[in-house]
Amino acid sequence: SRLQNVAKITGLTWADALAQPGPVVDVLHRPYQPDDQVDFARYRQVGGVVVMTLLDFIAYDIAAYHESHRAWRRHRARFDEQVALADGVFAISRAVARRADWQFGARLSTPAHAIELGTDHLDRDAGATVMPPALTALNGSPFLLVLGNDFAHKNRDFAVRVFAELCERGYQGSLVLAGFHLDCGSSYDYEITGAGDYASRIVRLAAVSGDERNWLLTHAEVVLYPTCAEGFGLVPFEAASFGTPAAFVRFGPLAETLPGVDAGEEWRVAPFADLVERLQRDPERQVASIRAAAQRLSWAHHATHVVQGYGALLAARSTHHRRTLPGPAVRAWRATQEFVDRLTAAVERRARRVFRFQSA
Repeated sequence: SRLQNVAKITGLTWADALAQPGPVVDVLHRPYQPDDQVDFARYRQVGGVVVMTLLDFIAYDIAAYHESHRAWRRHRARFDEQVALADGVFAISRAVARRADWQFGARLSTPAHAIELGTDHLDRDAGATVMPPALTALNGSPFLLVLGNDFAHKNRDFAVRVFAELCERGYQGSLVLAGFHLDCGSSYDYEITGAGDYASRIVRLAAVSGDERNWLLTHAEVVLYPTCAEGFGLVPFEAASFGTPAAFVRFGPLAETLPGVDAGEEWRVAPFADLVERLQRDPERQVASIRAAAQRLSWAHHATHVVQGYGALLAARSTHHRRTLPGPAVRAWRATQEFVDRLTAAVERRARRVFRFQSA
């Protein structure tokens, strides 16, 4: 609805687009991860060039993030196929683009286009902040924050061990873990086991609203972001926009976008705790460094490079040979397998929930 009155933007339903005799747009861009919703048959009917964005390879690499090994293998096979069928691939960081070129170079019509995300979508002076009700008991006392879901690669359990180390050194504040809970690949069941005597000073929140997130980023002393797998890594930029430093390890995309920022070099508790203490003593220096690095990472810059990528793909269209789409028999077999997988997964989820309820 926000785009209805924007010049040169026209809404179109799939039914109307597919009713046309030929492609109705020069470029059809799906800016999401490959998944089961991708349908290249209709994409090619509507768009002269079909572009896909790769966000990361996390679910591709980690079997635990799927209902079963069978579902993981199916995800990888579908991911591989969809990348090969796309006329062009965009990636949200150079790290993801390099992985795509290394893994799929022989299948890509052109090298992956690295188009980094913008970081200027949050502003300390814009929007409301609302304290999550569960934090009223803190009575304004200091806290460290981990913001994000509880996927294992987010290393929330490591953040807990760092918090316990800081408490051993005399830290008097709390740790807030804020983010939604996942059924597969979660650290929730074990993440506070390393807290020791300080478990009572850990507050675990479910998913928070945008206004609550803004409050947390504004009032936290330091945001702990010890993730070990990301496609880009927005959290340090978001924290800095609210004047809050972030403790993270310099790797992959974070090494590319924040090379001169004070950060950790490894996931070891004591050095990471040292980093947190440095940021507590002097938060302004790191915040200023992150904000300086963010100057080149605007959404306007992102949009400009996306359009340039479209132009390059359109120019190369005449020399590009499209791969053949899967035939009717393959599609029918996959539909059957997907139905069986969904049914099996639903039964397994129900069984796990019943078991947890009975065990509680």
